[in-house]
Amino acid sequence: MNIFKQLVINIFIVGFLTSCNGQQKQIRQCDSSYRNAKFMIGKYGASSDKYFLLKALQSLDTSLECETTKAKSINLKITIYSLLEDYEGGLSFVDSLKATDFSKPYERKMYSNIFRASKLSFKGDSTGSRIVYSQIASDIHQFLKNSKSDIFDREAFSSLFFVESKYLTKPEISKQLDTLKIKFPSDSNFIDMLMKQYVDSYP
Repeated sequence: MNIFKQLVINIFIVGFLTSCNGQQKQIRQCDSSYRNAKFMIGKYGASSDKYFLLKALQSLDTSLECETTKAKSINLKITIYSLLEDYEGGLSFVDSLKATDFSKPYERKMYSNIFRASKLSFKGDSTGSRIVYSQIASDIHQFLKNSKSDIFDREAFSSLFFVESKYLTKPEISKQLDTLKIKFPSDSNFIDMLMKQYVDSYP
């Protein structure tokens, strides 16, 4: 074989193996960072010390770099910003992402608007907050309408009733859930759980 050709092949093989090893190392780092973030949240749960939430955010900066941990890292980071009541930070983070970073098309806008509504509520603007929450609910309703699915979308309905609980009365939510139980009888247990969460025990 031509010496130059053999050299090129050898360089390609070495480069390929190095790349694979580098990717595997990065994936392990991402997995470790995500696990550490969850551990820090556990420490926060036991102590209520927000220092652990800040440490968790730092770990998630690493786990966001890998596709294998990106989606769950995004969700966890949004949760942490909410726990910190850092609505501006959460808004900036969500707005830095793409719609394709989420599993559903409405989610990026939903989370962005939830942080906006939370900011308004924190400032005492309950009317403005309710308006934003109603806009979020309208987007989710539209998604469910367009999907035209006979399958009960647990994730979408969970998000919907979380949002609607911010501005609808308990009887209004209860009426919707009762209608869903008739439409989706096989999911009645899950709907009962939503009923308990947002009607029976919600303040």
